Amino acid sequence: MDLSIDESVDLNDVNRDSQNRSDVYENYRVWTVLKQMCHDRGYLVTEEMMNMSYDDWFALHGERDRVQLSFPVHKDSGDPMDQMLVVFPSKDDVSRDVIKKLYERMRKDNIYRAIIVVYGKIAAMAKRAIQDIRGMTPPIVIEQFYKEELMLNVTKHCYVPRHEILTPEEKEQLLARYKIKDHNLPLMQENDAISRYYGLVPGQVVRIIRPSPTAGLYVTYRLVSRNL
Repeated sequence: MDLSIDESVDLNDVNRDSQNRSDVYENYRVWTVLKQMCHDRGYLVTEEMMNMSYDDWFALHGERDRVQLSFPVHKDSGDPMDQMLVVFPSKDDVSRDVIKKLYERMRKDNIYRAIIVVYGKIAAMAKRAIQDIRGMTPPIVIEQFYKEELMLNVTKHCYVPRHEILTPEEKEQLLARYKIKDHNLPLMQENDAISRYYGLVPGQVVRIIRPSPTAGLYVTYRLVSRNL
């Protein structure tokens, strides 16, 4: 007598479930790196948020739609200009209409800076809209990062030295000390990965600190410049 039980499994269901788990973990990595990025830009983000384990994160956000992972941040200044919105769009591809709706929301809420995560492609018309919005008065800045760029915190890579952003006062002191103009400094392009991570703009100066086998520490400076 054949007492075997047919336990065949639908491989499509298995593959779909595996893909869903992978997508959720990617959302966790992207969300975590964005929290760290916001903190490193001077926004108020707790250590708990930046270093949350996957299990803790999943308990809070694992069942949410991706768009619900969006969050606002602000600095301690109380200035409305010191707010930023981090956006996880519902669709993979970012269209001009997505940018238009984001712009309208930012105008309504008096937010002048945002980061949007791109999971697929960003349309040429969407990129043009971002540039047009940036040219308005007051300018509204919408930065776009592809998902793959946010899977790892670039500043934590073992080969990336420590970067410190100089304040305007520190920049003036540096130039006065060496009796130079800022254009005499070596350049860092605005689209450099570190520059984008910190949201730097042309004219800012970065102090780069590397370990040195002879001097202990080797310090250089870079002036952020427009892309060539």
